Amino acid sequence: MHDDDDTGRDARGRWKTGYCPNLKGRPRKKPPISEADVYVFKQTQVDAMIGGKPTQMSRHGLLLHKMYEAALKGSVLIQRKLFERFEQSEDTVVEAELHLRHLGRQILVHHDQTGQIDERLYDEYRRLYAVLNGREHHEAVNEPERRPRDRSKPKPVTPTWRKGPKPQAVLDLEAEWAAAEAAEKAAKAKKTEGSNDR
Repeated sequence: MHDDDDTGRDARGRWKTGYCPNLKGRPRKKPPISEADVYVFKQTQVDAMIGGKPTQMSRHGLLLHKMYEAALKGSVLIQRKLFERFEQSEDTVVEAELHLRHLGRQILVHHDQTGQIDERLYDEYRRLYAVLNGREHHEAVNEPERRPRDRSKPKPVTPTWRKGPKPQAVLDLEAEWAAAEAAEKAAKAKKTEGSNDR
């Protein structure tokens, strides 16, 4: 057995003096990733090109947009993932609406018992209402009542002169045509009379 082995060990299998197989040393432990770091990362705004237009989106939104594009191009795996995500979001919305009703009942019960509104419950109700409906609760409550929109189809516009009295311009044209017709007939009649006289 050789004293010098290519692996850097001596005849007894120990590392030779001055030989270091790991020059970088022991790798440092990676710090654990906290939920706050992930949240900040996904909410960070980045520049992107969407539909040929430069825009700013969060990383999370950009990733979802890329998933939608891949799904539309025919990626079955991405389509399944998005379908699962849609189902989860629908379940979350239903749970949130149920919780919103529950909070509303609690607020009413507290008001009936004490005559005052529980600010803590109303604050939670208000925030959840804004997330679900896209606007603040007080805006919806204080919104003026709107008339219902007229959904009937507009009637086609038809010229009225066909049914009722004709406009003056049409009457003038008809008079011109009648005069031209009468003059033509008179000219023909003169021609026939002149040819008969000969």
